[in-house]
Amino acid sequence: PRYNEASFVKELEALGVGRPSTYASVVQTLRQRAYIGTPLKGDESARSKPKAVSGAARIAQRAAGGDEFMGSGRGPLCPSLSAFVVCTLLEKHFPSYVDPSFTADMEGKLDSIASGNKEEETRIKYLEDYWGGEDGLAAQVDRVDKVVDASEARRADLPGLLTKNDGEEDDIGLFIGPWGAYIQRMGVSDTGSTDEETPPTANLPQGMAADLSTITPEVLNALLAAKEKDGILLGQHPKDGRNIRLKIGRYGAYLQWGDAGEEGTTNHSLPRDVGGLGGRNIDLAGAATLGITLEDAVGYTGLPRTVCELHDMPILASIGPYGPYLKYNNTFVSLKKEEGDVLTVDDVTAKRIVTEGIINKPDRLARGVLAELGEKDGSMVCVKDGRFGMYINWKRVNAKMPAEYYENPDDLPLEEAWSLIEAKAGSTSCKSGRGKKSGKSKSIDLPPAPKRPISAYLHFCAEMRPQVAESAGSLGEVSKALAAMWADCDDRQKYDDLATAGKEDYEEKKTAWQDECDKIMTKAGLSKASRLKTVKKAKGRGEDNGIKKPLSAYLHFCASKRPEVAKEGMALGAVSKEIARLWAETAEGDGDERKKYQDMAAADKERYEKELAELGSSRATAKAKPTSRRKTTTKRTSKTTKAKAKTKTPRAPSAYMMFCSDNRQNVSKEDGTKPTFGETAKLLAAMWKEIDDNTRSEYQQRAAEEKEKLMASQ
Repeated sequence: PRYNEASFVKELEALGVGRPSTYASVVQTLRQRAYIGTPLKGDESARSKPKAVSGAARIAQRAAGGDEFMGSGRGPLCPSLSAFVVCTLLEKHFPSYVDPSFTADMEGKLDSIASGNKEEETRIKYLEDYWGGEDGLAAQVDRVDKVVDASEARRADLPGLLTKNDGEEDDIGLFIGPWGAYIQRMGVSDTGSTDEETPPTANLPQGMAADLSTITPEVLNALLAAKEKDGILLGQHPKDGRNIRLKIGRYGAYLQWGDAGEEGTTNHSLPRDVGGLGGRNIDLAGAATLGITLEDAVGYTGLPRTVCELHDMPILASIGPYGPYLKYNNTFVSLKKEEGDVLTVDDVTAKRIVTEGIINKPDRLARGVLAELGEKDGSMVCVKDGRFGMYINWKRVNAKMPAEYYENPDDLPLEEAWSLIEAKAGSTSCKSGRGKKSGKSKSIDLPPAPKRPISAYLHFCAEMRPQVAESAGSLGEVSKALAAMWADCDDRQKYDDLATAGKEDYEEKKTAWQDECDKIMTKAGLSKASRLKTVKKAKGRGEDNGIKKPLSAYLHFCASKRPEVAKEGMALGAVSKEIARLWAETAEGDGDERKKYQDMAAADKERYEKELAELGSSRATAKAKPTSRRKTTTKRTSKTTKAKAKTKTPRAPSAYMMFCSDNRQNVSKEDGTKPTFGETAKLLAAMWKEIDDNTRSEYQQRAAEEKEKLMASQ
């Protein structure tokens, strides 16, 4: 008898293992780590995928049989190979920790310590005895790591595998690895004892790993024998004379057309019932070829096969990851065992299955087909009954049913129904989805934006690429050769002049293009803000509203130093590292060199803010101008309100922020070097705590004044 979850929890409670609040998490953890599961039965398939896990838990799931072992999650609980391996190790080397009374004894001792019944034993002493010392857990784990061999730790000693090595047959070991369970003949070692051969190994099918009752010494011997012989030879294919072999893999039996290493060799799936239900019903000892004849094997290697044609489209039969199926009009339907086999299903059965399962398949929200009016473009036009009454359906298009045909839907003419379908499909295609734009903004046709200018390096590459391409092989080699030549190039002035001329020409064309776009959009009646957005879309991704963003001090430093550093012929990554090192050196001493670039960054930022303010004022002027059209919609008002709500209100600086602003430049380490940003923040916080009350009150007074000024300006 097997436990189910309810009886398992009842047994835990009877043994005193754990507490009621932990029982649910215990069962969940055992399932996630694949120590227990509910294997699939017969040709049953998993109802849902197990929870996605990684690391050791994923390895344990593979060793247990994957989806074959996790099953539906209902029914009796079965132990996995991982459970046998772990339990064997713990029972052999840590017997006291897996004793059912372990947790009950521990709880009793902890309760005694908490109540003060044992004065001589404290919490610290109990933990020291439990963990430290010669008999502590740490010492025991250390001894086991030194004594236990890795192969012994991975081996599963099942009760049915007590095979004696009496000289007639080799002992077979069952192991779990990172990619699933496997078997190995133990009579041959990898230490050179028998001709220095590696131990023969074979994958254990997942279905067999999930159902431990199928694992017997005879079956394991047959699996190893089949692996050593490179599968079971069924015969030669009549088409090309290549061998067809029956092999056993991780997912059960399969066919190999051609020998290993031969060009054009392919593998072919078998149905689950023929291939051993994922390995569960494989009996190589009783039936060496699983009842598969050469004729069957030739048929399976020829899949998919065309069964017949329906409405000038083929019906194909094949095998997929979920079993046999029929394919029609790029749609799939399962082929059940009682309906036939992929090799023998006839035309009548295939047409019936396709008609019922694909053509007339009921929709998710429909209660059934009331009338079939005829076919159009390969799909049936029919009347269906849904949640809101009758409707006409064709593929994914649903149209309203005329009221005069409610009593007898069969009287609805096909042509009338088709006209309703066409009208509905046409109105649906006209919808543009979310956020409909006005027709005017869509109909504006702007001229293409001018191409951006290329740099001096790209001018150099355009001139030298034909010469380099003759000797270099791949595109990467050409790029590396051009980069090396550019680094060694002393006469760059010519290419710099070309780049400068190209930039000037681009600016002229850009100005002319913007003027032309402005005229077109002004004629269309767009506001200036709308024109800016439209021009930006026409340009593609670029600078925000034509304003170049400011550069930091470090980027100004990079722009000035990169040409000098790049001349040394270093790679791009090495150039970046060298520039970063030079930037760090600018902080040494009085920092005058770095201050130069900081001033450049401040000036650049001031330029950016000035241009941004000018753009904002121009937008405000455009909004303030009255328009001749009285057309203000609710949507536009709501969008303006949301935009205003998102605008951040400026805040006055606090006393602490003013203190930091005044003293940030004076902060330094004890050795005189400049601290990092995080270290500076910590030092400023410490200085703020140590200042006297008079200084603190001065900063607080300044902060209050700034706040009053800000409130007055608003």
